[in-house]
Amino acid sequence: MDTNLNSAISAFLSNCDDHQLFWLTRFYMERLEQAIEEGVEGVSFMLMGEDHFTGQEYHSVTELAEKGNRPGASKLLLDLVMEKGSGARKVMWESFVKLHHHLPKLSRILNEIRERGDGQFAYMDTERDFSEVPKHLKDVRRKHMETLRAQTETLRVNTILMREKVKVFQLVDRYAELTVISTVRDRTLVEHELLARGRDHEEWREKDLRDLGKMNWEIQE
Repeated sequence: MDTNLNSAISAFLSNCDDHQLFWLTRFYMERLEQAIEEGVEGVSFMLMGEDHFTGQEYHSVTELAEKGNRPGASKLLLDLVMEKGSGARKVMWESFVKLHHHLPKLSRILNEIRERGDGQFAYMDTERDFSEVPKHLKDVRRKHMETLRAQTETLRVNTILMREKVKVFQLVDRYAELTVISTVRDRTLVEHELLARGRDHEEWREKDLRDLGKMNWEIQE
């Protein structure tokens, strides 16, 4: 048994909220149907033991498996879990941690989640975005995104106080810090802070212009 994998996935699941656990299950649904075919009895038993499956639901799943319809049994199990609350989904994933060493496909899924760590949900968002694009357009979209990123990574501005006619800098260095204000009371509370920031910005700008002017004068001399 991979104890490192078990502890890593257990920690990951403990940090998932209900919404994240729902989308994690939805994202891996098709692969899970195949991955748990040989372990539906064990997963069903744990769900029933935690009062998330009734005796009838447990019997429905295990009966399909006993009749040789394991794909149908695993699909039924997952469908039943998705119809229930987040508690059932959490118990199901906890059962995966306990049973994965007998189910190679399930181990691969858990290892992928461990390797991505905190980036798991960002990866899922990206994959969902790309899944909505026709396959033959995915490469075009990716190339377009890379081109736009390269074009907007830097900004070129004309200068008047320096010998350089054009100055190039990273656009990210000039991002403005935004302040979000939701109510009239909040606006009143931060009004003095906004005014102070405005004065600080103006003083910085004047100092910057003076320094540039001084530099330009020294260069000319």
